[in-house]
Amino acid sequence: MIIYVGMKRIRGVSIFFVSIFLVITLSDHVAGIAGVTPASYEVDFKPNLKGSFDFNFIFDEGVEAEIYVSDFFGDMGQYASVNKEKLVGGGKVTAYLRLPAEAEEPGVHVIRIHARQLPSEVAGLALIANVGGIIKVKVPYPGKYATLELRAENANVGESVEV
Repeated sequence: MIIYVGMKRIRGVSIFFVSIFLVITLSDHVAGIAGVTPASYEVDFKPNLKGSFDFNFIFDEGVEAEIYVSDFFGDMGQYASVNKEKLVGGGKVTAYLRLPAEAEEPGVHVIRIHARQLPSEVAGLALIANVGGIIKVKVPYPGKYATLELRAENANVGESVEV
């Protein structure tokens, strides 16, 4: 297959289009919806802090998903749990956080609350969604320190910018 773009011929595009065609025709779900709201929460570390965080997962009707917790940075995932193990077609999941008396490492620790689509029993090629909400736990550094934040508004080329 040769495709003309302007005056240039493009070869090898046929492999790409055939691959896309096979993915679309062989998958049992051509288009799926998956998402989570809100995307993230932020919390400042306090010894023995307890809190709950609601995440609304969105999947196509009838799609089963398993819920699990993972760490992204740090080891705070062990202090989080969820109220459900599975969802069908999406729904609300509450994550419970019980922080320890002391944090081992300062910095931002990221806990992810995942909903991973379970594959259907139908054989063939399928696209599997795995979406997650985030809880960021900000652990302060010991001693005194300063933080600095720099903000600037959007501007066009040649315009002055206030910082």
